[in-house]
Amino acid sequence: MDQVRLIKLFSCFPSDVSQEAKLLDTVTDRLNRTAGQDLGYRLEVLRWDRDVVAGVGGDVQEVINRQLNGKFEILVATFWARAGTPTPRGDSGSIEEVKAAVVEHKSGGGIPLVMVYMKTLPLDPTRIDAEQLSVLQRFKDWLGENGVLYKSFKDPAEFENLLLIELSTAVRTFVTSLSKELVEVDESRPDSSPPEEIDQDELGFLDYMDIQEAAFADLTDLMEEQAASLNQMTERTQANRMELSNLNDSGIKPPELRRIIKRGAEIWDAYSEDAEKRISKLELAANEGFSAMARAIALNPGNDQESRQAFRVDILALIETIKEAAHSVEEMKSTMEQFPRMTVESNRSKKKLVAVLQKNIEHYQRVLRLANAVLEAIPPNET
Repeated sequence: MDQVRLIKLFSCFPSDVSQEAKLLDTVTDRLNRTAGQDLGYRLEVLRWDRDVVAGVGGDVQEVINRQLNGKFEILVATFWARAGTPTPRGDSGSIEEVKAAVVEHKSGGGIPLVMVYMKTLPLDPTRIDAEQLSVLQRFKDWLGENGVLYKSFKDPAEFENLLLIELSTAVRTFVTSLSKELVEVDESRPDSSPPEEIDQDELGFLDYMDIQEAAFADLTDLMEEQAASLNQMTERTQANRMELSNLNDSGIKPPELRRIIKRGAEIWDAYSEDAEKRISKLELAANEGFSAMARAIALNPGNDQESRQAFRVDILALIETIKEAAHSVEEMKSTMEQFPRMTVESNRSKKKLVAVLQKNIEHYQRVLRLANAVLEAIPPNET
């Protein structure tokens, strides 16, 4: 048996983010098998639904509080559209757990660390509970008033990468700053989450750096292709509008007007179809790059200043490229929204194009959020 520092995490979540709760198990399992082995720590995830035994109290949440309060170093809370079931003391059990941890953090020298994440994926209208959303908004306001910064994510892949980056950084701080007793851990026991493919386990720090660099190079190439395609579509649209303007001045007849408008709609449709395919490739490249970067950060030795700076240089360059690409797409979206309604065909093409451009903008926003999370996890070298 090996001796390691045991760090306990409490997973706090309402029922609508159970998938994200499972991802916390996946992330901690990965860290235990990689950076944990190198740095001599093991993460143990506590959950009320599997780590609290039957008991009696004034209410169910009181039983949970009595068994878990003060028993963990990190709280990871995830919310989406539900706050949870109300308790005699608060809006929900999950919110009560977060607030208690924040109070303890402020009075206990920074322990437990409180990490809160909010899912922003649009809701199915049939699942919207206005009262629950109102409770969540009050909770968000409370977090801001009490100095708690929460992070937003849209989908499980984004959450997994964000959590891996931030949790690996937080745990490294705990390992180097806290004097925790060593415990014996039987590394031969089954892991709490399903094992990954063996080839993933064999990858190391340099392997992940290579994967990240290749993925970011692909991402940059795709954005350059998109910029060229956007410029071409803009030029063709402007030429189409110029033709329409010239014919208007000479008294254009309706059939000819419809022909020119139809040609413009075809230009928009062609770009929309091409952009849809490119956005999917952009998503894949971004996910692969950030996933590899997150894993490299988790494996990166704490004193490897050169590698840390290389990460920052890569991400800063990528951020500038993304901002430029996003700005061009936002300008085109604004232009298209102001385009007059002419025919059913052109209106449909315009609507489709605006939707595609918005999807592209949201993709860039998601990548920028992850990029900024990486920068926060990798402070610049001290001079």
